[in-house]
Amino acid sequence: MNSSRDKDLTIAVIDRLIGAALLVRIATSLVIAAVTILPLLHEGEVLHRAILAALPFFLAAAGGFALNDFHDKDRDAINKPYRAIPSNRVSPHEAQRVGVTLICLACVASFVASRSPLELTLYLGAIAGVSAYNYLVKNFTLSKNVVTSIVSALPIVFVVIGLHYPLIYLTVPVASLSFLLGREWLMDIRDMRGDALSGIKTLPLLIGPKKTARLGFFLVAASVIILLPLAVAVQTTWSVILLGLITTSIALLVALWYRRKGTYERGVVLGLWFPMGCGILILIR
Repeated sequence: MNSSRDKDLTIAVIDRLIGAALLVRIATSLVIAAVTILPLLHEGEVLHRAILAALPFFLAAAGGFALNDFHDKDRDAINKPYRAIPSNRVSPHEAQRVGVTLICLACVASFVASRSPLELTLYLGAIAGVSAYNYLVKNFTLSKNVVTSIVSALPIVFVVIGLHYPLIYLTVPVASLSFLLGREWLMDIRDMRGDALSGIKTLPLLIGPKKTARLGFFLVAASVIILLPLAVAVQTTWSVILLGLITTSIALLVALWYRRKGTYERGVVLGLWFPMGCGILILIR
């Protein structure tokens, strides 16, 4: 009897942990933190300081994801039923409380971690962006992708400026902005059904999925062109290899997208993590 009760308790705890991880998109939030941590460690920063520097971005991202799940619960029930709220692992009120708490902690961490007014501005800009995201989705739908891309690029700007990289490295956040905006539009194609039922007019619902896909892949490909001056300027084997991997993987993913009339669209969106990861590694000189 006790064994059965213990087993049920263990399953319930694991289910809650999975729900929490899904709610804050733990993998994505950790990648955002890694964008800051890895270059800082590589440049000789101590571990605890690197983690502290990344903490506001991590907390803001995690809190923003939780609030987004709260606001998108109806859409997610159609587009992404595996997420924390539709799968009944987390209640809507819990998601809202977690989101607000994490955003507040991000604000506190920003003032603790920042070592200059510029760093504080970048932290608060990220927090403001994720906090305003759901309002923008509701009232200015087309701006949400732009805001997401800008906010995601802020940790890269933080690294380039904070570590005093040559100005040519500012091409990395510009390229990431282009890449992420293109990827966001491709994700909107995948989510068209839920967005339409929710009354949210995303780009593919306005101009059609084919035109949106062309625009999305154009921006994804443009990110490679934006990075070319950096590869030429630094002239390292590392940067050339990474740029080659980015270019090759994007070309393969574009071909896969158009194969069998969209059968692999979801896989392509996931696959875009690979060139995105390679772009982050360019920051490690």
